[in-house]
Amino acid sequence: MKSRTYIHWIFFLLLCCTFYGCAGNPGIEAGNPDVKGKKVDIFPTDSTTSFAIEFVDDTTAQVSEIKPDGVESVSVPYQITDYVVSLDAGFSDGSTIATAIHVNEQGVVTNVHFTLDGILVPVDFKSQETPSGETSGNSPDESVNPALLLSSHLCEKIVACNADFDQADCELQVDQVDGLSHEFGGLPNQSLEACAAAIDAGDIQVDSAKLEDCSSSIALVDCKALNKDFNDVQTVDFTKVKKIIPKPVCIHVLLSSPQNP
Repeated sequence: MKSRTYIHWIFFLLLCCTFYGCAGNPGIEAGNPDVKGKKVDIFPTDSTTSFAIEFVDDTTAQVSEIKPDGVESVSVPYQITDYVVSLDAGFSDGSTIATAIHVNEQGVVTNVHFTLDGILVPVDFKSQETPSGETSGNSPDESVNPALLLSSHLCEKIVACNADFDQADCELQVDQVDGLSHEFGGLPNQSLEACAAAIDAGDIQVDSAKLEDCSSSIALVDCKALNKDFNDVQTVDFTKVKKIIPKPVCIHVLLSSPQNP
């Protein structure tokens, strides 16, 4: 009798092991669509702040709070259950959000329930999908000095939002902005042009993963906010490019002291 009981327990344990061994990624419930690569922009009504959510892999989303005076991006986990993608995020200004993004069998967003600081608020939304295997935004080009790559990505966003700007001229101006390197973790009062030379000399190290995250976040900057300072109506002050650098995702791209291997 005892041997039969032991056999039942062994069978039960084997069944559990088989189930958990074959289970899919915990972020995606079996039968739900894959949302990796999708990006959802959320616009709370009667607010100057918007939010961008990009699903970078099967379990992680990058959430950006886009305000008129800047952008903050954080990485958070998400889950999909019964065709609803849910996540929570908090930002340095103390605000918190929670979303329930409804999708159909093809992964198309059909509805968004959104709470801000615990209060359900009405929102507008739009969604887009990047090609499979890619993420939206900019991918670092290893052939280009990382400091110059940052100015290139900033200017790509400025030009994308306002075609009156010239990419090459923008990069020339942004490269020379005093202190811009410090916004990415470089030395105070250092321009990206000077930072590029320091990187070449080995005096500044670059965190490649944070560079990629920062580059992707720059692509999420809201054009409406950006065009307050970069437009064809007023004289452009390129020192204001600091306002469109996403934080905190970009502040540790550059390391002022070389790391020991």
